[in-house]
Amino acid sequence: MPGRASPESWNEHVERYRFAATYSQGRNVLDVACGFGFGSDLLGKSGAKAVVGVDVDTEAIGFAREHYRQAGLSFAMADGQALPFSDSCFDACVSMGTLSHVERPSAFIKELSRVLRPRGVLVLSSPNRLVTNPGKPVHARPLNPYHFTEFTHDELRNLLGDAFLVEAYYGQMFFPAGRLVNRSSVLGVLARHPALPFLALPRAGRYLRSLLGGPGGGDEIEDRTFRVLRFEGRLRAVAEPLHMILVCRRR
Repeated sequence: MPGRASPESWNEHVERYRFAATYSQGRNVLDVACGFGFGSDLLGKSGAKAVVGVDVDTEAIGFAREHYRQAGLSFAMADGQALPFSDSCFDACVSMGTLSHVERPSAFIKELSRVLRPRGVLVLSSPNRLVTNPGKPVHARPLNPYHFTEFTHDELRNLLGDAFLVEAYYGQMFFPAGRLVNRSSVLGVLARHPALPFLALPRAGRYLRSLLGGPGGGDEIEDRTFRVLRFEGRLRAVAEPLHMILVCRRR
């Protein structure tokens, strides 16, 4: 909820929605597991034609309806594994971190495909199990007590299966990691060893920033810290993102 989350966690979530907003302009958008609604509101203010935010949490939807009001924005109670919408009724779906919270990931992906129009856009993020649960198989319970399942990049692509075509693979990392990662730097060594626990801890970013000579000795954290980067070429070869973000099209 706004005001309760740590600055690091808040900026991390906001940055993902800023990224998703670039795929939402002029479209009818479904924001699945919208939480308290700030992301749906951001999508609407960034140019979406209309946004429907859905969540299973009564308190969250109540907060969203009270605090976020603009033309074309609405909120509803709904389970992403059984959406109360007709087939092919949205141009885009946004799912920020939802997948790890559902008990039936395949049913969830099937529902997103069903409500999207042909060639509709899906922007989906998920924690990267290689970083958050190193050494654990996909069916092992994640360390996060609120998660049912976490995936690797390949597992996530397999889950999307025949329903979606993955057009681009992005990752979210603490900003200096994305800017400086290379094999000769200390950061490169850390990136090649995703089992190192600090990569999964949000506050470790502040310590990492201080090591690299950047700001971060104080209590405030600068905006746009947790950057979304395209993972291809050298960066993908040497690093694993904390969060994976896939941009997909419904087949």
